[in-house]
Amino acid sequence: MQPSLSRLACVALLLALPIAAAAQQPATSFDQLGALIHPGDTARIIEAGGHEVHGLVIYLSPSELVLQVAGARRTFLEADVERIKGRWRDPLANGALWGGAAGAGLSMLAGVSAVQRHDRAAMGKLPYFASVGFLGGLVGASSGALIDGLHAGERVVYSTHGVSSKVTLRPILAADRQGILAALTFGR
Repeated sequence: MQPSLSRLACVALLLALPIAAAAQQPATSFDQLGALIHPGDTARIIEAGGHEVHGLVIYLSPSELVLQVAGARRTFLEADVERIKGRWRDPLANGALWGGAAGAGLSMLAGVSAVQRHDRAAMGKLPYFASVGFLGGLVGASSGALIDGLHAGERVVYSTHGVSSKVTLRPILAADRQGILAALTFGR
């Protein structure tokens, strides 16, 4: 039995996806923290004793962090801090990129299925796939940018323990079923 065109397209799409993606890891030293938080950002400091302090980042160096807290400056040394959470907004560009890729890929997959059902001539397929992929990519890119625009919150930018999470995607390609197995794991 020969594999169908839509199955081959599905396999190609799955192979194009990253197999595992890891979330950005929090800094484990103030040296690394400068890439994740900057003066002018708001931050929530959890001290070694568990006390929380919320303020505006004034200054950051490899040995200390200075916050504006209730009108006064407060200095935190690395040894006194257990965790730092920072406000963040998800950049629109990565949402548009991922949404566009997903929209174009899924639209082209649907186009392959439609062409296969209607048994169109081979000469007309390329412009059809290109237009379907382009329109699907536009819809996906705008949806991804919209979702990222609405997505804001707090994330751990510094931890003495380190926090990690990982998303793993694996294709399921058997004679009786096809699909994707997704797993989300969290660790410390």
